[in-house]
Amino acid sequence: MPLFLLTNWKAILAGAGALALLLSLGWMTHSRNEWRATAKESVAALTLTGERLKVASETAKASAIANVVAVKEKQETITKDIINDYESKLAASATASERLRDRAEAYSRSTSGANLSAAREGACRAYAGTNCEAIPTLLTEAQKNTDQLTSLQAWQREQETLIY
Repeated sequence: MPLFLLTNWKAILAGAGALALLLSLGWMTHSRNEWRATAKESVAALTLTGERLKVASETAKASAIANVVAVKEKQETITKDIINDYESKLAASATASERLRDRAEAYSRSTSGANLSAAREGACRAYAGTNCEAIPTLLTEAQKNTDQLTSLQAWQREQETLIY
């Protein structure tokens, strides 16, 4: 056998090299296939994540739009209630003013000046529904309400300019 090895050592060495190359090629092919499978899984996971993100984004956008619509509806309801309240107060004020005007005309036609304080008190009651001393307090409260309504209307105009 040593003679065989001595005479054919180049062929044996070439065969061993070829075997090493075949094993190396097999290992590289196996590694390549594993990498491809991993890459396909990664692409699939990334695609799924992208789809989930898109669905979540659309859901959040729809929720935000629904919230804006709900807030706007609530704002409109509050504004209508305030407007109705002030219109009713304005109507009551007009009625009281008319009563006061009628009493003032009646007073100016009367010749008796002795009932001046009673007429003044009657005019206060006809106009404000209370005695004359309470009118400044009522006027202050009415001014506060008017200021609140003015600021609410300004806020509503700002809200209407927002782009939804």
